Parts: sequence; structure tokens; C-alpha cells
Amino acid sequence: MAGETDANIAELIYELALAGVRGAANQRRVLDARQRVRLAPSFTSMFVREGRPGFLLIADIARTLAIQGELTVSQVAAITGRPLATASRFIDGLETAGLVTRRENPDDARSKLVGLTGEGEKVVSQLRAEASAPLVERLARLTPAERRSLERLLAKLATWGTGAENSTTSAEEGAP
Repeated sequence: MAGETDANIAELIYELALAGVRGAANQRRVLDARQRVRLAPSFTSMFVREGRPGFLLIADIARTLAIQGELTVSQVAAITGRPLATASRFIDGLETAGLVTRRENPDDARSKLVGLTGEGEKVVSQLRAEASAPLVERLARLTPAERRSLERLLAKLATWGTGAENSTTSAEEGAP
């Protein structure tokens, strides 16, 4: 019973996340024509190599940089679970489109730091807003107490395995 429930919960979370990402990927209106043209080869090559739309994979790296800040290509690859060569190709496409820059790493001359440009930050912000819109609409139907409970439970799930899982207090444990 728990296994089936867990699988259903995981599938529902996955479907909710994909609903927004698919909408943003299909519209791609946050990128101007110049950026779409510059990213098109990356989309095409990533689709062929990865078997998935390159847009979603490129968006993953851009979002990671927005959350984490400047990273090396190796760090981007590790965080996103992509091979180093694939992460490097993604970053090349983002750099060509003017969404990321590379600079010397002051801590390691053998590597470069990759970070979002101002335009890259704007695009990621717009993509996140578009991707989250369908879920935000659904969340509005929950009561404030239901939303707080859901937030608490999702935060708990998100932190397990990260070393931050012990930050939950016993009072939170008993909350509905």
C-alpha cells in the first residue's frame, strides 16, 4: 500500500512539474528571436544526442546557475547529473545566446567560472514564472493551512539526503 501511494505521489509531483515546464518550453516566448536562432543548433544537437528537447536541458543548467551562482563546468555537470561534455555543450549554447559568461577561476587557473548574464537572469526568471504558473493556479485552490502543510512536507522531502534534514523541529513533526 505505501509503495503504491509513494509511487502515486511521485508521479503526481512529476506531472505537476512537467505541466509548467512543457508550457514554458512550448511557448519559448521569453527568448528573443536572436537568442532562439543562436540556441537552435544546441536544441537540435541535444535532441539528437539526448533524445529529449534540448530546451529543457538548457533550462536546467540556466536554473542551476540562477540558484547556485557562478560554478565551474564540472560543478554544473555534477549538480545537473549530466556528463561533463554534455554540460559543456549546453553552456556553449547559452554563451552563444548571450545568457551566460565564462571568466577565469581565481581559485583554479585550470578551470573557468560560468555565470548568468543580466539577460540570462531575466530569461531564467521569466521561465520560472511561466513554468510555475499552472501549479500556482492549482495551489490557489488550497486553504492557507493546506498550502503551509504542503510547503512543509515538500521542504522536508527536498532536504532529505542533503545534510539539512535534521533541521526539522519536533513541533513540525506533529503538525498536520
